[in-house]
Amino acid sequence: MRRSGVAVLSDGERYAAETVRLESVVLGVGLVPLSACRPSDEPGWTIAVQRDVAEGEGEYSHRLWLVYDDGREDSLVPIPPEPNYAGTRTPYTQFVGWSPDGRGFYAADRADWFFTDGRFEPLRCDDIPYAHGCIVRGNEPLILSSGELVVPYELSSAHFPGVAPLPRAHLLVIDHEAGTSEIVDETHEYACVSAAPGGLIVATEVLYTYGDDLDMNPSPTREYRTFMLRDGVREDIAGLTTFDCSLIAPTGDLVAWPAGAATRVTDLDGRELHVVPHHRAAAWTSDGRWLGGNDFESVWLLDTTTGQVDRLELPEADAIHFSPDGRRLAVQERCTGSTLPEPRWQLRIYEDVGRWEEVWAEPCDTQHWIDWTPDGERFARQLEEDGVDGFHVISVVDGERGPFIEGRGLAFRPEG
Repeated sequence: MRRSGVAVLSDGERYAAETVRLESVVLGVGLVPLSACRPSDEPGWTIAVQRDVAEGEGEYSHRLWLVYDDGREDSLVPIPPEPNYAGTRTPYTQFVGWSPDGRGFYAADRADWFFTDGRFEPLRCDDIPYAHGCIVRGNEPLILSSGELVVPYELSSAHFPGVAPLPRAHLLVIDHEAGTSEIVDETHEYACVSAAPGGLIVATEVLYTYGDDLDMNPSPTREYRTFMLRDGVREDIAGLTTFDCSLIAPTGDLVAWPAGAATRVTDLDGRELHVVPHHRAAAWTSDGRWLGGNDFESVWLLDTTTGQVDRLELPEADAIHFSPDGRRLAVQERCTGSTLPEPRWQLRIYEDVGRWEEVWAEPCDTQHWIDWTPDGERFARQLEEDGVDGFHVISVVDGERGPFIEGRGLAFRPEG
């Protein structure tokens, strides 16, 4: 049996030699328990933060820290028990997201190692031909309110002379409570995946086709196809051959489908309930009442209880974020003259979704949106101060701004 552990550092202390051995669970992206840290039902917020730490000449690790509203910090430092495919044991942990009950967070080590309740396990690819390492990339794993994970992962395929290297992708559903994991679909690539509790998945796959002469035409053609998985049965959605994504409401009873320059909202049996004359649906509120999107010209909202569509012209809007209680809406807007690779954004926050009452407008110094606190009263946005990346936690109510927290903000811990 392989052994590995977690070191808990308080108040910024360096990694200590003592480690804690934890119980193992199932294969896959793992749940890191936080029993040694502050309980999730205590008042105040907790946020996960990523910081890069030098481990030696030319080597860095991504370490996950927990920062609390009272200024305390804990660092969880998983170390793989054996060298990974690159021949190193340097930790390089990918934060996936919090468990819905706030008891822990899901994380994965780089490439072929996954951290799972104190143990690292390889994502086994032995029975898949020509695979040499499983990599979670492209779509981030989805954490459902039931605690299940839906993980789209791709395989690195070996290259053979005269054979086109087609990607191989799988949908893996992990249930940590039941201790099970199951591959429910496979294809060449997934453009986007949406899911809801109960095994409901809507995804858009990408199918690649190569010509007969790879030397003259080395690039494949792509075909997009959308399908629904319900109770383990796959159903291809006729006429949906676009790379635009479909979104299942968190309540699991409504789906927003792309329809050219419009968006259709149906129930699970395909009955059309609403048609929005705008495209690029982006997010649902947690109760499924509001659907929002941004279509390069405006931000739009659909009230599914009335069918009314409201629209605000914001041609530079790039992303929207509903607060957990569905009361507020944050809009990330590209600043004039801002260009890649390091664009800057202005952040606008609107009170009472649907009223467009702007209560907050940040200057053009935001690198990206981070998250709302669970009560929807505060938020965090990534920025740079004096050459250092970090963020403040800011109150929407009175504008109170907490101290600068160094690192890359990831997500606030849900209330227990």
